[in-house]
Amino acid sequence: MKIAGVDRPALGRTFDALQAKMHGCASLEQAAQACTDGLYTQFKESLVLARVYASVPFRSLPAPNKAFVEALLSSKGVPHLLKPETPVLSLLGTCGVEADWNDRRKSKGHVGIPLAGSVFVSAIPMIARLLDDIGAGLGWLDRPSQGIDVRKGLLAGVFYVEDAATSTDQQGRQIIPAQDFVKQHQVKTVFGIGAAYMEGTLLSVIAFTRDALPKATAEQFMPLGNVFKMATATCVKSGAIFAG
Repeated sequence: MKIAGVDRPALGRTFDALQAKMHGCASLEQAAQACTDGLYTQFKESLVLARVYASVPFRSLPAPNKAFVEALLSSKGVPHLLKPETPVLSLLGTCGVEADWNDRRKSKGHVGIPLAGSVFVSAIPMIARLLDDIGAGLGWLDRPSQGIDVRKGLLAGVFYVEDAATSTDQQGRQIIPAQDFVKQHQVKTVFGIGAAYMEGTLLSVIAFTRDALPKATAEQFMPLGNVFKMATATCVKSGAIFAG
């Protein structure tokens, strides 16, 4: 099925099927993988890659993830920004056209993105745009121990990049920096949705498509955030984030 032209009843059935797959998963990672697998299978004609990220405090990351984040901040010359409570937007589920994209442990450059303050994140065009578009903003990153402000409710926006090859931010920076990836796989539109758990954890589902989609089509996926959150609230509350 292609994403372009999909109707609400069909999407509703897709969301119901995804919720059934995620319900009862032992960890957020298992649910995230079920979600991306399901999305890719359903929309294989359109999707190049589907991914799920969640904010996890640095102290709670597996050792390989910690090492990746430490090396990343050191390479930027700002290792001092890393604190135990620093939220790290961590890759939990992934599925796409390349075999290595179907296992988070095989990711080479997107294991985790440290959200080390609003100034640091504002220098990363895609992540800054993502947080702004889904309604999370950047202010909460300067008080990471509190997590995202759950008073923002369900988050009221959709991350939307109309043309991955040409879309830029207000500073003229390309929002999707991996242009080799965009060209090789003919990525057109990128979109994502978000959700916030009561514990302060931020969730985001991101889709890279080979279709040029209007924003209205991307917005039809917004209910997926609540579907995912309802299916996985127990995992987040109990701290069952990674599968092991």
